[in-house]
Amino acid sequence: MDGRATLRSPLWNTVAAVMLVAGAGGCVAVAMGAVPGSIRVLLVALALTLLVGAGRALTLGVFATPDGLVVRELFRTLRLPWSAVRGVRLTRSRPQTFGAPSVSTPMPELGYVDARGCRRTVRVTSLGARRTAAAQHNVDELRELIRTHGRLSAPKAHP
Repeated sequence: MDGRATLRSPLWNTVAAVMLVAGAGGCVAVAMGAVPGSIRVLLVALALTLLVGAGRALTLGVFATPDGLVVRELFRTLRLPWSAVRGVRLTRSRPQTFGAPSVSTPMPELGYVDARGCRRTVRVTSLGARRTAAAQHNVDELRELIRTHGRLSAPKAHP
């Protein structure tokens, strides 16, 4: 086993990063204008936050390590030991858009058991897609990642 395998959406990660960098550039441009000092400080702080988000956007996805799966989303990272992973399926999510019509998005959903023994799920939004076939491909790839890395990482029985 190579010790680490990655599943991500490079195009959309790059698009998200570019948008965040553009937002940071806009904040800096406004901050360089005639604005009060306190507003300038807030705009620069916002620009720095957006730049950190852009860096994070480039790393979104699911990573297999010898110890388990790492699910990295924009605002959180979830580490799941192989013993906790129960499988993956295709699900649909309708994002909250504050009353505006939203589109149901197909994406992988990982099943796992938390530290207290409760069954839980996590939607892998960074691998969502507009087309069901593309999302199903991500589910199949994730299933293969779990099958190959999870099995190879399991402790070997001693005779």
